Amino acid sequence: MSTMGRDADEQARCEREETQNLFSTDSRLVVRCAADIKPEKVDWLWEQRLPLGKCVLVAGEGGLGKSMVLAWLAATVSRGKAWPCGEGQSPVGSVIILSAEDDAADTIVPRLLAADADCSKVHILEAVRREDDEGHRSFNLQLDLAEFEKKIAELGDALLVIIDPITSYLGRVDSHKNAELRSVLEPLGKMAARLRVTVIANTHLSKASVGSANSRVIGSVAFVNHSRATFIVTADAEDRGRRLFLPSKTNLGKPRDGLAYRIADTVIHGQGAVIWAPYVKWEDAPVTMSADEAVAAMAGDAESRGALEEAKQFLLEVLDEGPVAQKEIKQQAEEAGLAWRTVRRAKTALGVEARKGSVEEHGRWS
Repeated sequence: MSTMGRDADEQARCEREETQNLFSTDSRLVVRCAADIKPEKVDWLWEQRLPLGKCVLVAGEGGLGKSMVLAWLAATVSRGKAWPCGEGQSPVGSVIILSAEDDAADTIVPRLLAADADCSKVHILEAVRREDDEGHRSFNLQLDLAEFEKKIAELGDALLVIIDPITSYLGRVDSHKNAELRSVLEPLGKMAARLRVTVIANTHLSKASVGSANSRVIGSVAFVNHSRATFIVTADAEDRGRRLFLPSKTNLGKPRDGLAYRIADTVIHGQGAVIWAPYVKWEDAPVTMSADEAVAAMAGDAESRGALEEAKQFLLEVLDEGPVAQKEIKQQAEEAGLAWRTVRRAKTALGVEARKGSVEEHGRWS
């Protein structure tokens, strides 16, 4: 037999042995008959919105007050206060906050106080001490989940964990890769179930102007798929000072309407200083608009504003050398693919004057 033939036989033998070893491990399937499993009801932190023992996702663009909403949730749980729109009352419990973007002293605590939190029940995880006690490092869900679970259990009455934003605590995991992300989210979900705490992860929406609300959540679809409830935070397209908190997915509860809030502010006193602090103020009535409708409206509003800017630039160029007949402007607008109603909005925005001739079509703009 040639050397090449012996090498091929040896390789085949090795492959057979590896396969046999793979299937001769001590692994065993764990299978339960459905008849032996006692059904359990879902417990709620916030009835039909925030399930206990589950992971929840909150997503929205920056600058809309998502972190303020999370501070308000922490305050509500810390004192067992009422939920908006007569939706019952929170149980009282401790809260743990992981915040990678906001400073505890000048941002998180003032927001908690503005929302009337019992700060003795709110705990902020700031870092992880190194094993050699030489400094600190950032918390990592891959490396530190076991220690985190011990801390939650140590509190004894924890009901809520806030991770803001979750992408800051994934370690080396690529948040756009489904399998990698699930390797972090699934252990986190199991921890939430064991300890009966609600874990709320905050994340962002992409700038895309198309697609459903859930499809715009940045990163892998695993974020939305793993969560048992997802909420989208967006501005109201008709009132930019009004923000909407809208359910976009619920696996466990009955569908509920969304909520609306505005950012209010107050002053608090700390160490002789007067500190300005914002908080969320909820409206009394629910919102019937869906998350998809609200996101689409905002995308349409952005497109409309873009079209208006284009029309304004068009008018400035057309009128640069002096008055032009409206009929000619309209013709040039059509050739440029601009809607006439948008050009008229641009005319108003720029303060362009219309000097009428015998009929409006023969008037001149300047």
